Amino acid sequence: MIVSTAVGVLAAGVAAYAYYHHTSMSKTKTSSSSSMMMSKKAKEDSERHLSLTKEQTVQVIDEIVLHMSNVMMQLAKIEQKVRQESTQTGTSVPEDQLALYLAQNFEGSLKQISEQVYTKHQTTEEEVEDAVKVYGEDENVRGSMFKLQQIIAVATGQPIESVKAADGSTPEDIPLEKLMTIVEDTFDIMAQTMEETCEGILAEKIDKSKVGETLQTRYTQKADEQTLKIFEKYGISREAFHNATIKHGQDPEFLKKMQVLQERQAIRFKNATAALDIEE
Repeated sequence: MIVSTAVGVLAAGVAAYAYYHHTSMSKTKTSSSSSMMMSKKAKEDSERHLSLTKEQTVQVIDEIVLHMSNVMMQLAKIEQKVRQESTQTGTSVPEDQLALYLAQNFEGSLKQISEQVYTKHQTTEEEVEDAVKVYGEDENVRGSMFKLQQIIAVATGQPIESVKAADGSTPEDIPLEKLMTIVEDTFDIMAQTMEETCEGILAEKIDKSKVGETLQTRYTQKADEQTLKIFEKYGISREAFHNATIKHGQDPEFLKKMQVLQERQAIRFKNATAALDIEE
């Protein structure tokens, strides 16, 4: 699990959305029918002045999420390497320094990627924020924003107790024994997904210069889909899984299990990608 200090600035935009959604829902519950109709009219007026449609808003957020998922994979590899070297040399990991390094890299990547995505879609941060506020109750927009919230929560090492899922549910508690079973299944399916993705790319004979980017994009999408199936199998949510890894993250039994799974997965990943000859 990525160890990181809280990066308040990263959560600012998400917090604003969460606050907006909470207050707007509260007001809806206490409004009269006429007030609700006025709110609907005001919302329609706001939508007419937006530069982004709902679909475009979701597309922008999802693109940021996709790229940041790739960043998280890279940061996880860095952390894993540091911990492996620490174990091999018998030295202790400078947790504060590692946390700061990972947090700074995450923050810088989020800013850079966001700006690139905004430029690509010919929009700005302010326009996206305005769109999220207006479309905040749309199921697809809420779902996309929640995925972004989760990435930030993982990077900052904070539980998602105060955030409800897109369906309005709150995170449930997962016992340690069940969590380890889920984690093992998740690691296995991720390795299998990497193997299948690499086989597909090899079969397509993709241009060498595009192999790395293609692999990251396809693997991230497929791994996310497969992980959701694992969660559905065990009847848990993303946020519950995230919170459980934080709660049990320092348990000796859990740490021992994670080390074994990470080493096993690293071997499968290395074997799967070896034939791709990825350009750095």
